[in-house]
Amino acid sequence: MAAFSVKDNLYKRPNTNATILSSRRQRGAAAVEFTLIFMVLFLLFYGLVGYTMPLLLAATFQDLAASSLRDVVELRAYADEDMDYQARVVEQISRSWIPEKWRQPCPDYQGHFLDNGGAIWRVCVRIDDPTRIIPPLNLLGVSVPDLPGEIRGEAMIQLR
Repeated sequence: MAAFSVKDNLYKRPNTNATILSSRRQRGAAAVEFTLIFMVLFLLFYGLVGYTMPLLLAATFQDLAASSLRDVVELRAYADEDMDYQARVVEQISRSWIPEKWRQPCPDYQGHFLDNGGAIWRVCVRIDDPTRIIPPLNLLGVSVPDLPGEIRGEAMIQLR
């Protein structure tokens, strides 16, 4: 029989049921902590994207309407009277990065992006349901992100 010393026993962990249960509890606690931290980080990321995208769309719609109107007014100074301004605005809007299903004309423009029926010319681009782009998450009665009913960009100029 081999000699047994106290020094050998100090570095060995006893293999008891209490040690096994303790290590299982630690793994379970780590999984719970990971789940909680992941949920918080996911909500933070989703909120960041969810609030940034409507602001980006609003700025893009406004810039798109202004540049389209600017282009048509500049073209009006050099073109014939029978120039198709609606087609020019549609062409300008279709060259933007916004997909076709995200851009619609405003309802009071008779189905067109450009309203040039008088001394005031207007261009309007909108999306009527922003929840199609970013669906909101409903958590405990709070909707994240809380989107408006529509996002629009409109530009107008009075011609003489």
